[in-house]
Amino acid sequence: MNKIVYLTGAGATKGEMAFKGLEADTSMTGISENVYTMSKDADGSYGKLVDDLGLQLQEQDIELIMSLFESYLDLEDKKLSRINAEMRKLFRRYLISQITDQINVPQLLTSLIHLHEKYDKSIGENGEKVLGFLTINYDNLLEDAFYRVYGRLNLGGSFESEQYQFSDEVIPVLKLHGSFNWQIQEKTILVAESIEQKEDNNGWIPPSVYKKPAGNIVFQSIWKQAKNLLTDCDILRVIGSNLRNEDWSLISLLFTSQIESKKVFEVELIVPNESAVGTEREKGIIERLGFLGKMKPPSLLPIFAEMIEEENIFRSWLNNTATWISQKDPTIFEDRTIIENLRWR
Repeated sequence: MNKIVYLTGAGATKGEMAFKGLEADTSMTGISENVYTMSKDADGSYGKLVDDLGLQLQEQDIELIMSLFESYLDLEDKKLSRINAEMRKLFRRYLISQITDQINVPQLLTSLIHLHEKYDKSIGENGEKVLGFLTINYDNLLEDAFYRVYGRLNLGGSFESEQYQFSDEVIPVLKLHGSFNWQIQEKTILVAESIEQKEDNNGWIPPSVYKKPAGNIVFQSIWKQAKNLLTDCDILRVIGSNLRNEDWSLISLLFTSQIESKKVFEVELIVPNESAVGTEREKGIIERLGFLGKMKPPSLLPIFAEMIEEENIFRSWLNNTATWISQKDPTIFEDRTIIENLRWR
């Protein structure tokens, strides 16, 4: 039985939104354009800076722009600090409005967790055991999906919440960059919907190329647990993350975990095939991060032997997984959670 760790990124959320027919640009360039517009509409500092200098920052990767500001903050420049704080606030506000405020039920993620909870012995050639989920997303879709399946939640440590009940007996969900609905109080995480409306919470690591857990005991613990899961797994299954160069700390985590593991784990990429293998104009994940070892694009995964739905590869992978399971366990044809939640078959 293969031991699996999942890593979900923005593409998993995009797949969820596409499945529901929702439209929102949550790419880093798309967020950048919207943050600029929101600042301009509010007569904000960032919008003024872009216009006054005639820069084209609204067409750039906002994570890179925020990194440039953050690199200079050691000089305690009040103007740059103010602009950086505004960008963080608008970045957060935009994503909440586009994701959390629109998706009440995460159907694809719920289907994924349900498939493993009920049919783990029928997945793949020899069955699969999920060790845990890692995510770099700030939204709470993954937590909601887990709670719908298990009625409990494990965030890698105790937490206080009226929204979720803690249990260390369920698979851990390790949020490497924190969450919009977290507030960290010393060694404890407070989880609440009301926190999303506060713009001064410390429960998330803002976007930049410097997203490290250093200096915070809660994040340090989460990243340490993530490394332990990775060093013990056979397969890391990446759903919806292009492992961008800007995610340097995450890439470092994967690389050092492979070095420390007893054997090099495989990396299955559930992303559009071009993102994995690249094009004539742009390198794909496999070429760009060849030092990560055994990476497989969707086209080389047995689950996609018949069909790949590139428009929503997350849903395509789930549908094919359910079909694979049906060959060993026909009772899945009567599973209303899968049939209704995934619109399978």
